[in-house]
Amino acid sequence: MKYFDMFFASYKLKVSKPDPKIFRIALNKTNTIPAESIYIDDLKKNVDAAKLLGINGIHYTNIKKFYKEIKKYILLQ
Repeated sequence: MKYFDMFFASYKLKVSKPDPKIFRIALNKTNTIPAESIYIDDLKKNVDAAKLLGINGIHYTNIKKFYKEIKKYILLQ
């Protein structure tokens, strides 16, 4: 978690994914535009829903692929 400024859990927000409302809540709480955000999930339908709003998305399937994908967006220290 040290690589992320914030994260949101759907059960805490009481909104189920892939409902677009959950992504809008996260964007509003962080005062962030979609293109500056990354959504990571192991369910492709949730990642696809985030992408429809313009949020960068990573469909997590394994750690090796994840590291390759995340490097497109951030520098890992």
